[in-house]
Amino acid sequence: MSPRTREWRIGGHRFRHEPPDVLRADFQGRLYEQEAIQLMHLYEEVSRVEPFFLLVDVGEAEGIDPDAQRYLNDHMSPTWMRGIVYFHARLVHRAVAAGLLLASEMARAEVSPLRGKVHFAATEQDARALIARMRAGEDVLPP
Repeated sequence: MSPRTREWRIGGHRFRHEPPDVLRADFQGRLYEQEAIQLMHLYEEVSRVEPFFLLVDVGEAEGIDPDAQRYLNDHMSPTWMRGIVYFHARLVHRAVAAGLLLASEMARAEVSPLRGKVHFAATEQDARALIARMRAGEDVLPP
């Protein structure tokens, strides 16, 4: 079965590929290192078809374990994604996302291709509208 028709569960977190190029993620609770390892394998697998937009519901997320955060910083490839849009994000989620991007840039000593492509929306509908604008090549400025 191809990644286009699959759904995944990693711990309490759910993922679903929505053709043509969206990977929907619903994070529930805390993300731990073993889950981060599986998550990187999932992102890499989905990106083999084509880079994707990551649509992330963090309304029920409770943060990232420090070991998981280090693993993500060391192993996430920004070339896997065309952009990331978080929704239902609280201030702590925004800070973690900004920290991950900054750590990724520092580890590679270069500006991430995702800079300017990480956004936050209040609702899923707003998040999907942002993805549609990015897909169409429009400049999307942060709110």
